[in-house]
Amino acid sequence: MANLTAKYAKWVHGKNPQFLIEEVIRWRIYETRYWMEECFALSAAQLVDKAIELKYVGGTVAPATRPTPFLCLAAKMLQIQPSMDIVEEFIRLEDFNFMRSLGMFYFRLVSDTIPIFEKLEPYYNDFRKIKYQQPDGKMVLLHIDEFVDKLLHADRWCSIQLPRIQMRKILEAEDKLEPYISPLADEFDEMLAEEEDQSSEMEASDSDLEAQYDLTLKLPRKEKKKKEAVGDYVSSEDEMEKKWKEKEKEVTNLGDLINNYAKD
Repeated sequence: MANLTAKYAKWVHGKNPQFLIEEVIRWRIYETRYWMEECFALSAAQLVDKAIELKYVGGTVAPATRPTPFLCLAAKMLQIQPSMDIVEEFIRLEDFNFMRSLGMFYFRLVSDTIPIFEKLEPYYNDFRKIKYQQPDGKMVLLHIDEFVDKLLHADRWCSIQLPRIQMRKILEAEDKLEPYISPLADEFDEMLAEEEDQSSEMEASDSDLEAQYDLTLKLPRKEKKKKEAVGDYVSSEDEMEKKWKEKEKEVTNLGDLINNYAKD
């Protein structure tokens, strides 16, 4: 009887709210010591104190797929179905990161598509850190804006299959949602403007340096040797002819000497 859904609870997405958690995980939650000791006969008012005591977020943890206290409290909220005013107050409080995460997680499970985007997207600018226990049991740091992004775009988060929601671009095309404007858009535009100014200043300084100092490398040109004129070749040919004539004379003189010697 302690695990039954409250009689006043309304169905969510056409079924019992507790059935949003898979049966295997649901029964593991019922068998945990935290559920039996801390969540038994827990009312909506007492739920606030338990949410404040949370130290980390997560789903089921290996090796025995043990549900975390965060998941147990989410299941308890599905069981007793607190009013949406309490859930929105969970989300609105800034001093308790894990209470805000619990409220956003429950709101994502039970609410419709358009209210989910309208309610959770403003917390993209919340960059505070929270502890997240991975399925392998390791603790990692996570930011609240990352937690919101998982809720809006992941199919499964904290070991729970999240109800399907429409894509944002489809809602924008149907004029059901206004185009999303990031809170960092102005800072991003300012950063781009500063980069453009810096690049223009660098270009101007480079042009000034080039105008002041001629950086072109001037190498000494090699003088090409001029070819000798045709007349030079003619003079060299005349010399060769003279040499040949002198040799012929010597030969003729030698021949005359031989003939004279023979006559004698």
